[in-house]
Amino acid sequence: MFWIETVQLWKIAGPTVITMLCMYGTSSAVVLFVGHIGAVELSAVSISLTIIARVSDGFLLGTGSALETLCGQAFGAGKIHMLGIYMLAHG
Repeated sequence: MFWIETVQLWKIAGPTVITMLCMYGTSSAVVLFVGHIGAVELSAVSISLTIIARVSDGFLLGTGSALETLCGQAFGAGKIHMLGIYMLAHG
């Protein structure tokens, strides 16, 4: 039973984990290369990467929250067919 639950959990969370690792790896590689140029360049790139990451996280959180609200309202109203439309428009 534990193995079945673990596989199902990784099917859902796996893409998110891989995406986060790729984003972290890309940012780390950029910082490593820019760090060899100079301190001012390193600080500029670090600040810009942090701002980009936080703004994109904010957009994802906002759209996810809006989608949760829309899907809850569609389910409560008995319009189950709208769930697919919302998910297609969001993805």
